[in-house]
Amino acid sequence: MDSNSTQKQQKGFTMPKLNTASLTGNGAGFLAGNHNSLATLANFKSLINENSDISNRSFKSSHNNLKTIFLVGQGSQILANDTLTGNSWTSLNTGLSTELTSCIDFNSVHGTGEDLWVAGKPGSILFHSTDSGKKWDIVKTNNNATLNTIFFIDKQSGWTAGEFGTILATKDGGKTWTTQKRGASQAKILVIQT
Repeated sequence: MDSNSTQKQQKGFTMPKLNTASLTGNGAGFLAGNHNSLATLANFKSLINENSDISNRSFKSSHNNLKTIFLVGQGSQILANDTLTGNSWTSLNTGLSTELTSCIDFNSVHGTGEDLWVAGKPGSILFHSTDSGKKWDIVKTNNNATLNTIFFIDKQSGWTAGEFGTILATKDGGKTWTTQKRGASQAKILVIQT
């Protein structure tokens, strides 16, 4: 994405809504958000990067495993930057068809070491990688609610939470997910006809 990126010092520019930040140390890092927003931080000052090849999608979450920063967002996009300082982003392939990628939105990414977990919409599946995103497996959750966050304290124990107060947990490295809390389901009335 370097070839399509331009950087501008932030002066009088209104940055679109930011959803995530990942710091790499010494005032460096990245900010990302809605409508293709991606900013590089250097010495605690941001440089705006306009990435036209990301299709105006929104970034929702980031994870830094101290070797690579991962960004996830709409349209099942997963980006990785292993320089930790420059604007060198690589799109990771989940193995999904083009038709499926347009139906899936990623809301959260987290992991430990090279293990990565991605949650989103639909909440019936999670994406898992054991090699920092080179290969992805789909894990079923038996849940229908959109998942908005995921967190692991080690390779075995993790939680994901989402709409309607849903909280799922695993103690076996994601092989099984148990419902810890499920909120009330929401009914919507689409049409009232008299």
